[in-house]
Amino acid sequence: MFCCSYCAKDFSHVHLYLSHLRNFHRYDPHFNYICGFNNCPMTFTTFSSFRKHLYQHNEFKTKNENILTCRTCGYKSFLKSKFILHFKEHDIIFCPLKNCQAKYTVYSSFKSHLSRYHPCFVLNDLKSKILTPVESRNQAQ
Repeated sequence: MFCCSYCAKDFSHVHLYLSHLRNFHRYDPHFNYICGFNNCPMTFTTFSSFRKHLYQHNEFKTKNENILTCRTCGYKSFLKSKFILHFKEHDIIFCPLKNCQAKYTVYSSFKSHLSRYHPCFVLNDLKSKILTPVESRNQAQ
């Protein structure tokens, strides 16, 4: 959950929060990007450092609550970024998101697909059997 410090509105997804900040507050005098994730106090003057920080929150959530499992080979990871990078190992890369049948033979094309069609995907958007409970934590890398 993200909460805007400027107007106290709540947002369930990071992309909604970012859009709100850009549309309503970025021209305010002395504007800073305030994290807003579960009362995190961090502030940023540049959008790029702010975005990087938000992704770290997302990685932390993944690391502590779920294990991501590759449906093709069984590879396991706590980190979404390492899980996506793992797809380089496959000759054919299938998009791991629900309702998407895209497949690629070139990793960079797969990455372009993710950024173009699924730029703000959340863990609930993943196909079944990709997320597993943290109980098998010692098996993941």
